[in-house]
Amino acid sequence: MAPGPTRASSGVSLTCRVDDGRAVLQLRGPLTLDDGVALWVGLRRELGALPAGAALEVDLTGVSEADGGGAALLREALVSECQGRAVSLRGGPPDLVARLGALAPRPECLRPAPRRPSALEHVGSATLELVEHGRNLLDFLGHSVLALRHVFRRRGGMDWSEVPRLLERHGADSLPIVALISFLVGLTVAFQSARQLRLYGADVFVADVVAFSMAREMGPLMTAIVMAGRSGAGIAAELGTMAVNEEIDALRTLGLDPYRRLVLPRVFALAFVVPALSLVSVAVGIAGGFMIGLFYLGVGRTTWITQTLRGVHLDDLSAGLVKAAAFGLAIGAVACQRGLSTRGGAEGVGRSTTGAVVAALFLLVVLDSLLTMLFQVWGF
Repeated sequence: MAPGPTRASSGVSLTCRVDDGRAVLQLRGPLTLDDGVALWVGLRRELGALPAGAALEVDLTGVSEADGGGAALLREALVSECQGRAVSLRGGPPDLVARLGALAPRPECLRPAPRRPSALEHVGSATLELVEHGRNLLDFLGHSVLALRHVFRRRGGMDWSEVPRLLERHGADSLPIVALISFLVGLTVAFQSARQLRLYGADVFVADVVAFSMAREMGPLMTAIVMAGRSGAGIAAELGTMAVNEEIDALRTLGLDPYRRLVLPRVFALAFVVPALSLVSVAVGIAGGFMIGLFYLGVGRTTWITQTLRGVHLDDLSAGLVKAAAFGLAIGAVACQRGLSTRGGAEGVGRSTTGAVVAALFLLVVLDSLLTMLFQVWGF
């Protein structure tokens, strides 16, 4: 078959011909991006007119020079117009052949599509993850005990200068939200108990219920829940960011123990702050119940105060403070452990923060149940 018409574009002449079912695209002149639009239109026009299924040979022996833009246009035209067609190159400048080879489309992925894991695989993955969490927890507890022993035996090594800042950050800054939630909890407990006690004309005993429940249970637990969501998440995110930025490794390189410098100050701060905030929570919660008794139930102020003092004893406050101290230690330990074990950049920090809050809340419920049963057995 006679050669087709020659079209000039960007200084390159394009000639297409078909011989014995084989198409030949011949390029002559400089293949540059001086006139990229005309080059692109010419390439698509010549390639689009080829017979379907015919193999294509691109003759580059007549190309005098080429740049990256011209090679990219040629490659894109071949890819878009020659799907399902065998394409081969002949001749051409070495740099042009190298560019076309580098710009060649990647082969399709030959890996099979991922299959859905079976139930047994899910169980195995969950078991391995649980074992890994257990190993990290034991490692954290061991290092924490060694750091604590070092502090008490040598009376040094702990960064006490951080404690005042931590007390302000996790104590004073948390006071407004703890007080507000405790006040609302006291209101709720008073409303709910008054609904039943009014049936028996025992409105005055609402003061006993509010005082007792806030002192032994609601005050310490609600304070710990707020601190788990606020301080626990903050500590986990802070230490997690330090871990992924390799600041923890830098401390070890300098010979500084991160457990004495970072973990113990935060755990001690929470162990002190949570009981202190728990006392505030008890007082504010009782005040919330007092508002219900005074303005809703119509109980006299003196009667309500007297009944409150009769309903709560020193043992109740002591039991609440013991719970609060245990809650503070648990929140600090869980948050620090999750923070130090963070891996995987920003996404890992998010996972550690979420995991710290969830684990702390679960541990709070478990500790509260265990301590309540122990106090009941001991008569405390």
